[in-house]
Amino acid sequence: VNAGEYPELFDEAWMYEGHMGFETGTVFDEAVFSRTAYEYLHGIRSYEDTHPPLGKLLISPGIELFGMNPFGWRIMNLAAGTALLALVWAFARRLFDSPWVRCCVTTLIAADCLHFTEGRLGQVDSFLVLFMTAMYYFMYRYGETLARPHSAWSRPRTGWKYLLGSGFFMGLAVSCKWSGFYGAAGLALIWLALMIGGLRGGRFDWGYFWRTCLVCCGCFVLVPLAIYLASYLPYVAWDDSVGFWRKVWENQVNMLDYHSHVGDYHPSASRWYEWSLILRPVRLFTVTATERTMQSVSLMGNPVFWWSGAAAFFAACCRVTEQRDGKLAFLLIGFLAPLLPWILVPRYSFLYHYYPCLPFMALFMGELAERRGTGGKCLLAACAAGSAVLFIVFYPVISGMPVSPEYLHGLEWLPGWSFV
Repeated sequence: VNAGEYPELFDEAWMYEGHMGFETGTVFDEAVFSRTAYEYLHGIRSYEDTHPPLGKLLISPGIELFGMNPFGWRIMNLAAGTALLALVWAFARRLFDSPWVRCCVTTLIAADCLHFTEGRLGQVDSFLVLFMTAMYYFMYRYGETLARPHSAWSRPRTGWKYLLGSGFFMGLAVSCKWSGFYGAAGLALIWLALMIGGLRGGRFDWGYFWRTCLVCCGCFVLVPLAIYLASYLPYVAWDDSVGFWRKVWENQVNMLDYHSHVGDYHPSASRWYEWSLILRPVRLFTVTATERTMQSVSLMGNPVFWWSGAAAFFAACCRVTEQRDGKLAFLLIGFLAPLLPWILVPRYSFLYHYYPCLPFMALFMGELAERRGTGGKCLLAACAAGSAVLFIVFYPVISGMPVSPEYLHGLEWLPGWSFV
């Protein structure tokens, strides 16, 4: 009532000019992930234990180097988001002959609004997507070795190292979030298709097949399990007297119980079939910056990229069924594997669960464009250019840049888009 008489003393957060700023505090799940990363650093009982530890462990070096501040808990995610661009470029080099297509595909990811915002948040999704894309990249490299002429005994020396790389990154993905298992199911399907195709085509015999099965037990079971268990070494249980194996087991039970009862409603939640059309972005925060400006940060996709990608998906499905295109089938599996399990998940979900699909959506758009020649490449270039333009247009919405409320209202193109 009389706060004006005591300008040095107040008890309402909204009276502080720096409150809730993207540059000064946490937003959304940063509040739990950054805190847990700090606790891992100092051996304190962790506040958040609803996901495996690795994602928080990867945030913690930034906090150790730069302090418990927004830069500290976000810098590692920025590194992961940048690394994903390099990985998409490397993937595109294996898939496409045209440098122009490679540039356009990488631009689609670089100009994506969701990728940009996730790379500036202290959450674990950037790590998850990087590792899931990497495990498919190495599986693709393994498929390339099977297509080359080798003897049955020389092939393992060139191919099994890629299986090891795929299994290694699968272990990292699962150790960040259990949803890494969704991508692992797609890997298994691709590997099975490669084995069946190799046996039918006479590229290797049953002896090689059984030896590879044995190697895969090590690459996709033992290696990921070792990584997963190692991520629990800094984990502190409620009871200090609890042994390592018991605290790991109890955390698995706790995670399963949490995700089984997390509920089916959240104001920013959306269903899987809404994601590709960006029907409900996740508004992380909105705050009045000055009398005439506001700051807003939302998780949303780039409309040009996502909407054209949704159309390209149906074109890719038609091409696969008509021509049995192996490359396209590989990319479609990589796209669908993280998406389809959400059909059966009863808990509420968010738009950012679509993030692991985006690298493969960009890649199969590139594959379609290259197959269609000059016309396809021009269409892909137009999509990349349009994405770059809309990235600039929506930059205030995804970055917290102060703009007028009228500008934010002007970008609310669909009923579910609320930025103010």
